[in-house]
Amino acid sequence: AMSKAEPWLPGGRSRPMPSTMEEVEHVLCLARNLASRTSAPAGWNPQAPVMGFATPNPLPHQLRGGALGALQLDLARKSQKSQQLQEKKRQQEQAEADKAKRSKVEAESASEKNAPAAVAPQRQRPRQPVVAADMNLSDSSSEEESEDDED
Repeated sequence: AMSKAEPWLPGGRSRPMPSTMEEVEHVLCLARNLASRTSAPAGWNPQAPVMGFATPNPLPHQLRGGALGALQLDLARKSQKSQQLQEKKRQQEQAEADKAKRSKVEAESASEKNAPAAVAPQRQRPRQPVVAADMNLSDSSSEEESEDDED
């Protein structure tokens, strides 16, 4: 029956058959070993509460509690501190700029208050109206002006 089995190795050879009891025990041992890792253990009850179960990879709270989590937390704290320092520096620069602006405005207002007292005001001469008798003061859309332009 096994000779008609599907070929396992190239060259037309079929699956190897254990020829001694020692080989049979070896195959059964290997099968039990694989079965314990790939299926439920003997006596498994799916309704029973799970005790002592651990996933093959660490859970997020386990990662946060480990060395990688401590490194990540340290980097986050350094980044936050850097951002706070940059914000504080920006606020200081803004305060200095506001202070400089205020002192400039105060200096200008002080110079304006002191300037009239120091310099005598100049009298402006009243302007004489300019009378132009030859100007055409008619509406620009009138036909008379367009006729004058043609001359």
